[in-house]
Amino acid sequence: MILILRRALLLVITGLSLLGSGCLRSDPHQIRIVAKSAWAFGNWRSREAGSLTLDQWREFDAMIQEIRLRIMGERKATGSVAIDQAMRERIDGRTVGEALRLGYEAKQLRFDRLRVELQQAVHANAWLVTRPGDRESAEYIADFRQRQLQRLDGIVAEFAATEKRLVELDGSPLPPGRAAAMPAVSPAPLSRVEARQHIAQMFQEKRGAAQFKFGPYPLKIDREGAGMPEAERATFLRQRAEAEGAGRVVIPVWLKPRWWLYEGAERSPQFPAFVTANLSAADRREIAGWWQDLQAEIWARRAAKDSQ
Repeated sequence: MILILRRALLLVITGLSLLGSGCLRSDPHQIRIVAKSAWAFGNWRSREAGSLTLDQWREFDAMIQEIRLRIMGERKATGSVAIDQAMRERIDGRTVGEALRLGYEAKQLRFDRLRVELQQAVHANAWLVTRPGDRESAEYIADFRQRQLQRLDGIVAEFAATEKRLVELDGSPLPPGRAAAMPAVSPAPLSRVEARQHIAQMFQEKRGAAQFKFGPYPLKIDREGAGMPEAERATFLRQRAEAEGAGRVVIPVWLKPRWWLYEGAERSPQFPAFVTANLSAADRREIAGWWQDLQAEIWARRAAKDSQ
């Protein structure tokens, strides 16, 4: 009888020991990934669903996306199917921890490039100036620079967090000096296309801010007043003729639903030499026209709102 009780007790202890060991979660970073095919990868995820917490799966998925982005950036594959296959080839047979390191290395490199590009843009835009007394343009450019600096701060913070996590995963951060330093001199001249795109982006951001502030109502600029009623057009033509002699412009703007006559200085923002180096005289005239139209639009939107 005593022998039977001893054996029963031993079985209970052994069962509890096995149960306890089964409840202990092994290090999920050591789990080996199976991703020879899309089906195999999906089956592996289903089988290991309970091995990682929800937050761990979110981190894993985010780093898988970073690996995809790196493959896209390297142009090693094109199309979602080919990119997905290339991603699986990189992680198949690796551990979860190794896949996370691959993802964080890709993310660190991506943010390093973003940081350098934005540092260069901030430096370049620090050279932007306006005509003396052009308070509105000066305020806009100051706001534009501030938003760039805020974005740069966010990128630097994300880069630092990525580097910290990579070290926690026993990964190696980018070696010192990998990122290009902020230029100490004026950057190389922009190409004609780059300069036009850069200026157009600045103007579009200002246009968007005005629409947000004063309302995105339909608006039309008619430089010649062709769509205006005869009497209003006569007034416009007379006012324009008088303004031209004083170096000013008059621009008809249709908005909600009437014609507004904007009158302002015939000017445009002053850009540094490296921005305008490859712009033709025709480009400069066109950009001046963009700026005048933008000023007319903003003025009309503000006037329409104030008249309500």
